[in-house]
Amino acid sequence: MKHKDPAGAPASNTDVSDLESSIRSVYPSLSRGERKVANWVLNNKQHIALIDCTEAASQIGVSQAMVTRFAKALGFNGYAMLRKSIRSSFYTRQLPAEIAADSEDERDSYLSGYLKETAASLEQLAGTIDLKNADVITQTILDAEQIFLGGLGACSSVARHLFGYLRPMGFTPYLLVEEGHTLRASLLPMTGRDVLLLCCLTRVFPEEREMVRIAKERGATVIVITDSEVAAVLLESDLRILVPTHGNTTYYQSMVLPMAVCDLLVQKIYAEDHEHIDAALKDYHAFITEHAIDIE
Repeated sequence: MKHKDPAGAPASNTDVSDLESSIRSVYPSLSRGERKVANWVLNNKQHIALIDCTEAASQIGVSQAMVTRFAKALGFNGYAMLRKSIRSSFYTRQLPAEIAADSEDERDSYLSGYLKETAASLEQLAGTIDLKNADVITQTILDAEQIFLGGLGACSSVARHLFGYLRPMGFTPYLLVEEGHTLRASLLPMTGRDVLLLCCLTRVFPEEREMVRIAKERGATVIVITDSEVAAVLLESDLRILVPTHGNTTYYQSMVLPMAVCDLLVQKIYAEDHEHIDAALKDYHAFITEHAIDIE
C-alpha cells in the first residue's frame, strides 16, 4: 500500500494487514459516511480489488465523492490508488506480455527450462485439483441443454480448445470469444437449462461480467475456470475450478494448466457418456474422411 508523507512523496509498499491497521487507526476521526465505507472495505477487500469507484459507491450506498474522501483519509490520492494497492496484495502473477518482456535477456535458459517447468506445473495441478468437484461439473455439462464457452483475450484459446473437442463429440456449443454486440447476440438463445463455462485468468473484464449477468438473468448455471478465488466470487460462479497458475513463470505456459483442466473434463465427459460420444465421433470421422483432400 502506498502512503504519502507530509511532503507528498510515496512511501514504501505494505500489505493488506497494514491497510486494516491504517483503517482502524484513522477510524475515530472519520465521518459517518467514511466509516460506512471503512466497514465495507474491511469486509470486502478482495472485492474492492476488482471494481471501480462507481460500482464501489453503488454497493456501499454512498456517493463516489465519499469513497474518494475515505481513500484520501488513508493517504492515497484517490480510490484508484487504494484499489491498486489492494490488488497488488492479492495478484502477484504478471500479465503474459509482462512475463515475456521480463524474459528477453534470459531467452536461452527460458526455452531450455520450458518442458521441466511445464511438467512441474502439471504435477502441481494433479496434487491440488478437486476431482469430486470435477465430477459435479462434468454431470452439470452433460445435463445442460446448451453449452456456452466463454473466454476473452488470451483466454479465448482455452474456450476454443474445449470447443474443438466438444463439437466432434456430438455437442453443439456456442463459442463466446467476441466482444460488444456480437457477444450479446450470441447469448440470446441461452435459457435456464443451459451452462456458461467461462475461463477468466489474471484480470476480470467488463464483458466477462456481462456474460455472467445475462446468464444469471436467464437462470443458467455459471462454471468458471480461474486462478483467483476473488474472480470466482465476483463472477458469481455456481461451480468453479481453481487453477494454480501463479507458479507459471513463462508467457508460453500461461494457458497450459487451464487447457489441461479442459482435457480432464473432456475425458470425464467421455467416460460418462461414451456410447453416444463414440457414435458422434464415428460420424465426425466419416464426414472428415469424405471431405478431406488426399495429400498422399
